Amino acid sequence: MWTRPRLAIAASVGVFLAHLATVWHFAVDIPYWDEWEMLRPEAFPSNHLSLDWLFARHNEHRIVTTKLVHWIFFRLSGWNHVGLIVFNFLFFGLLLLALARVMRRTVPDLPVVAVMAFLLFLQTPLNHENHLWGFQFQFHFPLLMLCLGVLMLFDEQQRSGWLISGALLLVVGAYSFSSGITAGVAATGVFVGFKALRALRAQETSAKLRELAQLGAAGLIAVVGIGAAALGQRHLNGHPEFTFPHQLNFWVYLVNLVGLGFGFEQQSEWVGALCLLAVIVPLGWLLLRSRLRLTSAQWILVAMIAAVGGALATITIGRAGFGVGSAKSSRYTEIAFLLVPLAAATWWSVLEPWARARRAALVVLWIGCFIGVANDFSLKYYRNQRDERMEGVACARQYYSNGGDANCARLYPAPIADRLESARQLKLSFVEDILSRQQLVRE
Repeated sequence: MWTRPRLAIAASVGVFLAHLATVWHFAVDIPYWDEWEMLRPEAFPSNHLSLDWLFARHNEHRIVTTKLVHWIFFRLSGWNHVGLIVFNFLFFGLLLLALARVMRRTVPDLPVVAVMAFLLFLQTPLNHENHLWGFQFQFHFPLLMLCLGVLMLFDEQQRSGWLISGALLLVVGAYSFSSGITAGVAATGVFVGFKALRALRAQETSAKLRELAQLGAAGLIAVVGIGAAALGQRHLNGHPEFTFPHQLNFWVYLVNLVGLGFGFEQQSEWVGALCLLAVIVPLGWLLLRSRLRLTSAQWILVAMIAAVGGALATITIGRAGFGVGSAKSSRYTEIAFLLVPLAAATWWSVLEPWARARRAALVVLWIGCFIGVANDFSLKYYRNQRDERMEGVACARQYYSNGGDANCARLYPAPIADRLESARQLKLSFVEDILSRQQLVRE
């Protein structure tokens, strides 16, 4: 029998599969911007996987896992970008599952229909840049590691093996993207407070020692691992100076980032501030009312919101100097929109004594998010990106026919003749496709 929860799950799966089919349809087999860096001599053209290249910074990021995935696809499929994009989207599906688990773990009585309804906002085309660019695995993967790591660190039974595993997952996330560093630091900070309070409140000496031992082991792994990932972090030449919380521009940029996560593409400090309040008001209420005597499930909410806030703060510090308009870049949607299901779970938790109020809060929050994303259910984003890639394919085809500098501005901001030659020598998937089509035309 199809109950409402099953119908909600089926509808959510259906939306995901339709979205996957759409992404697959608009995917184009051609490298794009940063991906051309994979054709440097120390990367794909080398005879083996170079650890120096794998752990080297890409701008301000260490993207070890993204490089590894691309190298594997290079070896297995000639670096087929359609396959990369589909693989990338499947990992996004795992992130959705992890978020659903976070919501069900933190508020077990939250209806499945509500969980699916709020996760729907994470599947709009507003996140198009990360979906049609295989390089953006660096967004999906560290966020997945964050969700799984936090779930393990705040495990109800506080099993040592799970705590160690959770700390390691945060470290892996830190080596996957620079925002993974601050997200990991924030989550670790909440974990330290959580374990310190448990040790302080434990009645037996053995229990105190166990809490402190677990804190020391998991905390040390997280601090050392994330700290190592952060080594060498610096301001990049050509980028504006960092913007910090004592500057007004920081907060203007940050609230616009948060507003983007709730679906609002237009620049508005007031709308962004309201969205931020929708997150911090229930969280502050929860902390004050409980006097920090939270359940382990409630600590998950605190850790997740702190981690996402840390990641958004990192983006703000490094990007606010480019102007507030960059706060509406599609790629940042994926971090900011995690606040939507987290806010829903927090409101449901803090309003537990008032059944009508908690339902009303979720309805208001859902309607607000729907207003934000109402104009985003369009394929124009995907069509535009496909058209850009196809112009790039035409430019690459022109180079392989007539030579030249290969000024393919749609693909890379500088001439890429050397990269295209490297791609031809490596017999990459997109080159083979272009050359085979040219051969068919000649025949």
